Amino acid sequence: MRAASGTRRIVASLALAILAAGCVASPLGSGIGATAPRVSPATVPSRPESSAVASGSADAGAALAAATAFETARAAGAWQAAWSLLSDFSRSQIGSVAAFERLETSYNESGGSVFIVNQPTQDPSLLSPELLGAPYDDAKAHADIARAWLVFVAHPDVKGASAGSTGLLMAPIGDRWVVWIAH
Repeated sequence: MRAASGTRRIVASLALAILAAGCVASPLGSGIGATAPRVSPATVPSRPESSAVASGSADAGAALAAATAFETARAAGAWQAAWSLLSDFSRSQIGSVAAFERLETSYNESGGSVFIVNQPTQDPSLLSPELLGAPYDDAKAHADIARAWLVFVAHPDVKGASAGSTGLLMAPIGDRWVVWIAH
């Protein structure tokens, strides 16, 4: 039985906030964000090896690169570039590029332009329809969900744990990696 949408959203927000804040070790033993450097908007962090990513996984690298490209464009105010990386589902949730620009400009002004992109994970307790809800269901319907990864992004300058953390569901549609904003 699946949890009600509102309950699922609350649980997902709490789980993302706890993991992004580094309050709990990741299920694979390394604290999420423990080794990720703090970066400014246009800086792509170098990534040390992590137990959260299978060594040599091309898909993990592609998911991380696409999530970093999205977050870099979003934080730098390159609205069209960031928008082009979003899934149709995420775009429909936002409404328009103009709405995206308004929302993200406000978020950047509150500290969202500083970010930490963490290593991708395929932990089934996190990358699940029960936790991610509609974004997962849409990705399953339109992308290769077997190759999907969840990437947590922390925004340490944003006040409030859940306000400062985002989950990005990354999955390929054909050969293009796409972003579902999963909060």
